[in-house]
Amino acid sequence: MRANPLRGLPQSRYFSTTSLTTGRKKRYSRSKRLSYSARNLSKWTKTVLPRVASANVDICFGPNMEPGEVIDKFKRHLARKGFEDIEVTVRDNYTWSKTGPDEDIVERMVGAYRRHGVEPEIWPMATWAAPYFVFSRILRLPLVSGGMGHGSRQHSPDEYMTVDGLRDFEKFVATFLGLLGR
Repeated sequence: MRANPLRGLPQSRYFSTTSLTTGRKKRYSRSKRLSYSARNLSKWTKTVLPRVASANVDICFGPNMEPGEVIDKFKRHLARKGFEDIEVTVRDNYTWSKTGPDEDIVERMVGAYRRHGVEPEIWPMATWAAPYFVFSRILRLPLVSGGMGHGSRQHSPDEYMTVDGLRDFEKFVATFLGLLGR
């Protein structure tokens, strides 16, 4: 597993749109997390293989990768490798979303950062799961995600945001909405 190249960079500088602009036809997929366990469910020590094993796999979908197709390919891959007996349970999924970098909303988001003296880091692809596709693909509205402030450990039991970070975020949102209203 490769080290995260973004580790240690200040979170307040991150800006992202769910866009992908490249001349190459390439599929982007990234497994964010793979966890597994195999254990004996009794309280006694045994010298045999455990009878239960499980794995969790998170897959992020890039443009033109629909969840149903990827899940079917994953199941077929397991079957081809001789693992027809593995049960695949899909808990949830969101399809991909894309906003072009030339949209007005992107320019206004960048402008909000610059008004606060911060040069944003633009992420052309969001690698987390959210229902952004409702805006970009169903409603046909461009969408961006971003903000200043400091927080960490999102979606974990010890998630946090500092008070100063919350103040920075509130100022940033006010600036962005002001620019968006013009």
